[in-house]
Amino acid sequence: DDPSVRHIPRCVGYWSVFNASEFDGVPPLPKLARNNDTEIGSLVDEVISSSRCPVREAAGNIACYYPSTDVIDVPPRDSFNSNGAFLVTLLHEMGHSTGHPDAVGRPLSGKFGSQEYAYEELVAEFSSMFSASDLGLSGDLDPDSKHYEQHVAYLQSWRQALNDDPGILFRASSAAEKATDSVIARYEEHVGHEAPGRHF
Repeated sequence: DDPSVRHIPRCVGYWSVFNASEFDGVPPLPKLARNNDTEIGSLVDEVISSSRCPVREAAGNIACYYPSTDVIDVPPRDSFNSNGAFLVTLLHEMGHSTGHPDAVGRPLSGKFGSQEYAYEELVAEFSSMFSASDLGLSGDLDPDSKHYEQHVAYLQSWRQALNDDPGILFRASSAAEKATDSVIARYEEHVGHEAPGRHF
């Protein structure tokens, strides 16, 4: 390492990306069949069975992951408007649970209101969206859906953290991808097949 030599990082290449709908003759992508609520109820059972830590449906209205005991508590599913709403909430908490050292591992010690806390909440919310999509709940990425609106509202609640550190969004998204991979890999191992929304 010669101190007189200055290293300048550079982009190896760049690519333009276009939406297929912008081209003539490209057929539309097939739409995923949406699960009905009974099917989602069965999916909920499979996801809970695949969880890396215990999931308790506990009385009350608080959903949370306890890092100290490595347990997820969620309100009973019949207290939600739908099994889909329950599953999205569960996936948020499962996203948090991947922060445990036995999983992906992330610091989970941020106090409420801190930048670290906001970062972890963004990770869990992005992971919830990504996981729901991988499980075939396409409504989570449909701008006209109720779940999508709930994700947007939740993410907007952390707007100050984004204003204070715009890079937090990209770091949280990257960490959420790892969290999602962990959650979905366990699910796929449990059910013995690829998640319905995963296409690589």
